[in-house]
Formats: sequence, C-alpha cells, structure tokens
Amino acid sequence: MTSPQFPIRSAIIGFVVILVALVLAIPAIFPPNIPEITRVTSSVSAVPHAFVVSRAAIPPIDAFPHVTLTKLISPTRQLEVKNAVSLTLDLSYVVIDRDAETPPHILLNTSEAIYIVSGSARVHANGSIVDATAGHAVFIPRDTVQSIVNTGTSPLVYVSILNPFYTEKTEIGIDTNTTAGVSRDIVPLRLWRSNETDPGVYFDRLVLYLIISPTATDRQGLNVTVPYSWGYVTIPEGGGSLPHILKSTSEVIYVISGSATARVGNDSFPLKAGDTLYIPKDTVQAVTNTGQGTLEYLTLLDPYWRPETSVNAKEP
Repeated sequence: MTSPQFPIRSAIIGFVVILVALVLAIPAIFPPNIPEITRVTSSVSAVPHAFVVSRAAIPPIDAFPHVTLTKLISPTRQLEVKNAVSLTLDLSYVVIDRDAETPPHILLNTSEAIYIVSGSARVHANGSIVDATAGHAVFIPRDTVQSIVNTGTSPLVYVSILNPFYTEKTEIGIDTNTTAGVSRDIVPLRLWRSNETDPGVYFDRLVLYLIISPTATDRQGLNVTVPYSWGYVTIPEGGGSLPHILKSTSEVIYVISGSATARVGNDSFPLKAGDTLYIPKDTVQAVTNTGQGTLEYLTLLDPYWRPETSVNAKEP
C-alpha cells in the first residue's frame, strides 16, 4: 500500500515557502556590509567637470625612503574627493632626495613614463640603463625590474604616468639577491629630448612636442602599447590656443612654469606652476599665456590623439 502523495506535496511546498521567507528576511535583520568605495561612487556626480588641483594642497606620500610622491590626479584620488573623471591612468609628482633612489621593484602589468622637471637621473630597467636630465622623458615598459637613481647634487623631481592607474596589487618589491621568476630580458628604454623631436605648431603660436603616443612608438619601432598621448607644450608670452574641442578625449594639463588662464566651457581657471587642470571630453576649451615669459606645460590626452580628435570651436 503506497503513502498518500498529497500530504507529502503539501509539506514540501510549506517548507519551501518558509525557506523563501527566511531568505527574504535576512537582509532586513543583518544589513549587508557595503564596501566604502561603493558608497562613495554613488555620491559622485555622473557628469565629469573641469577642475584645478594645486600640488601644494596635496599631502605627499612617503613612497620609499627619501622618496615622496604627490598624486596629482587619478581615478582613485578623484573618487575620494568626489570628482568624476574619465581616465585610465595616474599622474604623480615625485621627489627623490640627493643620494637616494627607488629600490628595485616591478609594476605589475603597468608601464611608467617620467618627465624630469629638475635634477639628474639614472633609470634602470631589466639591465638597460639610461641617463636623463631636466627636460628629458623616459618610458619604462611594464613588468620590468626598475629603479630610478638621483645622480645629481640636488633633489630629483619628475612627473610620472602609471598606466593603468596604481592599485595595491600593482607594485612588487624585489629582493636584489633573488632573480627567480623575474624576467631579466633587456628592454628598450626610450629617452626623449625636445630638440630631437619635430614640433607640431597648433593654433596661435602654441608649439607641441609629442613625447609618447601609440603612433610615435610605432614610428620608433618600439614594442610599446599605451592608450594615451603625452606632450610638452610651450606658449610664448601673449600667445595661446584657439577654442577647440577634443572629441571623446579627456585632457590633463600640468603647468611646469609660467602662468595662464584656461577657458573650459563657461568657466575660467587661472593656472600657475604646480597646478593640474582636468578637462572633460567634448568640452570647448582654450589656454592663454597670461604671464611674463614662456608658458610650459605637459598635456596628457586619454585616449590618445588622432587627426579627428581636435575640432575647432567658437569661444566658450
């Protein structure tokens, strides 16, 4: 004689109903632990806007002994101060004291490009060595054992780009006595000098020297992949760029020397040495040298510049 099926089916359905009710009740009784980064992201404006960061207002970080790093702009830093940016990389200001260096380390899946503002450096990467001084730039390929040594008699100062931007998993310290698992293949270090580069003249007496971009590295035969363009710009006294738009491209300007006024959309930003300006994509902009002498700045475009990127525009 078989058991009745109906009571068993009813019991199963009842059990399932109770189980579902408990599952639905758990979040109300025990609220989930939402990561802080999620809460901060939800409060950030969805529309990026232009802003200026003063280097003097950012506390430097002790990156290594006798080496300080000031993170000028990056997706993670802007998240902390509730600015929305469209960037894939970090821009930092680094100072290495006299007779000091960065210890050997690897930036995992991350390349570094440096522009030397003042001082002298010796850059090591997987056995390659290059010497550089103020006005030079060096590109360090990703996943290489690298070290930057101050070889001068004063602090070494440079601006650094990490691509992609830094996370806790990016940096790996290296025991100089241990080479296991570390590639020691010689890598090409690119040393850039403006006097060896054909300048491009854009707008009103603005001269741009291209430091690095995917197209530049192709011409030089280097096996380098970067999503950005980096350039060095000079504007003589009274000169400036005409209004233009960078289509689908964000720009970051770091002022090396001089002073300027940047018009971005309907806003105006005074700029001086040590200031960093973020310009969101698809925004009318123009930069004018408002000081005495030549204005010098580094310009970073993310993604990289292409012929169709820049479009002339009316006054913002």
